[in-house]
Amino acid sequence: MSGSNGWSNKGEENSRASLKRLKKDYEAVKAGLTLAWSNGQTEGQVHRLKLIKRQMYGRGSFPLLRKRVLHRAETKRRKRRAQEQVRGVGRKPGEQAALAG
Repeated sequence: MSGSNGWSNKGEENSRASLKRLKKDYEAVKAGLTLAWSNGQTEGQVHRLKLIKRQMYGRGSFPLLRKRVLHRAETKRRKRRAQEQVRGVGRKPGEQAALAG
């Protein structure tokens, strides 16, 4: 190590270690960057659940937490259905013409 460059040598070692891990997990990294599907939806649900749990800390019991989580899911489902009905998504072709005329 030469003087003030000690921290940069440590950074280079960390970079090398990171690259080594990436090479070791190359197939997983490649799949994550190239495949069309991901678990983003699942991660979003887990994040939402943890947020609700943090908000409720010390305020209620498990049954109340369960009600809040299920209420939120049902509210989102109702909103989605209402938007689909407005746009006509999910209707049969005959129904669309009958509604227009």
